[in-house]
Amino acid sequence: MYHWAGLGIFCISWAQYVGIGTATPSQALHVAGGDVRVEGLSGTGIALVGLTPQGVTYRLDFSGSATDFLRGDGTWGPDAGDWKLAGNAGTDPTIHFLGTTDAQQLRLRTNNTERARFQVDGRILIGTTTPLHNKAVLQVQGGSTNRAVYGYKASTSGVSVVLGIATQGGGPYAGAVGYGAQASVVGTTTRGVGLVGMVGVTDFLHWDLGPGIVGTGQNYGLVAYAENTTGDRAAGRFEAPAGPGQTVRSLVSAFIGGTQYKIWGTVTGGGGTPPASTVVEAPSGQLHALACPEAPEILFFDRGEAQLAGDEIYIALDSVLAFNLYVDAVHPLYVFLQPLDRDCGLYVTERSRFGFRVRATDPGCQTRFYWWAVARRNDTYTAEGLRLSRHVGVRLPEVPVELTH
Repeated sequence: MYHWAGLGIFCISWAQYVGIGTATPSQALHVAGGDVRVEGLSGTGIALVGLTPQGVTYRLDFSGSATDFLRGDGTWGPDAGDWKLAGNAGTDPTIHFLGTTDAQQLRLRTNNTERARFQVDGRILIGTTTPLHNKAVLQVQGGSTNRAVYGYKASTSGVSVVLGIATQGGGPYAGAVGYGAQASVVGTTTRGVGLVGMVGVTDFLHWDLGPGIVGTGQNYGLVAYAENTTGDRAAGRFEAPAGPGQTVRSLVSAFIGGTQYKIWGTVTGGGGTPPASTVVEAPSGQLHALACPEAPEILFFDRGEAQLAGDEIYIALDSVLAFNLYVDAVHPLYVFLQPLDRDCGLYVTERSRFGFRVRATDPGCQTRFYWWAVARRNDTYTAEGLRLSRHVGVRLPEVPVELTH
């Protein structure tokens, strides 16, 4: 049952509901068809209405920035946890970050296409949604037309564009690793290059041979340097499989057992070291290999022709060669003679590192002859007398065990 008041805009029902603008109020106070004005909440500016625990209304005046939020304590201010698109100030890197706090990825897009993905385990994928490696932290896929990574350094300080450092660990580790892969599968191609280094040039050669490293420069293609000043060492180490369980190994610019070597070779797994060789061309154009003579000692030799004058002649060795020879009673100068005319009984006397004298047993012999002189190479020293490389007495030196593996 309802009771009407006024002109029909105010209604009180027996259910103790009050309706304004409605004949069927559904709540204790039901206003329909208009706004409600409370004189005690009026004032200037924009405000909100709050309620006390006792249900009393009150005015919440706005006094902050237009971008402020109404906090749970009834005050206005910025959200301490928001991250603005226009930049942020007053951040604390120990507590503020862009990312997730649970085991979920973070993905970045442009033009609604994913460009980067941060995996839960810390790996970062750029240009791909599928990990390329299970250990690499940064993984970049350049697609079929773009380079994966391009670095450029423009300064005179000489700082590297790319610097790879690997420290500690008992297993194999590398500062930088490059693969030339086919069909996105590592190790399935014989073409391409693992790593390319270029200075002062715009292109490189032999990419179709499938090399691990290609270096191209105006003066030097590759430069290697071993910094260790003690123990055996070498600037370069080159290996290739030779047979079942065998590996041919050559060390370049090496220091082994106290002796300096340009080239030092061995075969691991048994067998002798292959010889050094060069290639010559026949008149037909066919190429043929020649082998270098080798000796159990470190030797220098010289040869020439001469003619006796008055039964004898003194042959002086070149002063540069003589400076680098070592001759004594234990390590003599060996001289071999071959008469080119009548044999007059030639023999050698007065041997030293500076030369030797040839005499004939037949008086008045003036025959012409060929000579060949061989001696040990002298040790090399600094100007202060510090020995740099041992040569004298080096005969069939044993190969260090660590260089056979």
